[in-house]
Amino acid sequence: MATDTRRPDRSARVVLPAPTAAEWDWQLTARCRQMEQELFFPSSGEHSGSVRTQVLHAKKICSACPVLAPCRSYAIEAGETHGIWGGMTALERARHRRRSALRPADT
Repeated sequence: MATDTRRPDRSARVVLPAPTAAEWDWQLTARCRQMEQELFFPSSGEHSGSVRTQVLHAKKICSACPVLAPCRSYAIEAGETHGIWGGMTALERARHRRRSALRPADT
């Protein structure tokens, strides 16, 4: 299986949470705080098999993280274009945003 190298959509306007501790406190209990940050930001210059392994390892760590949901929500809403956030790659987050934009709004 080849690694998808398409760029995530950057056309959407990004609105970050307010710069208050209450909006960012979830990061204090994230499992990734105990890890090497490079694990969550694979280099595109690496061999595709190595990147895939790194992504899977990062996602495994995320899957047991107590703040997976707020991390994922932040990354999707902020339009994070790099790294593994909330167990999702940038491409997966971009796809999620596109699918969500296509869904009809609840009325």
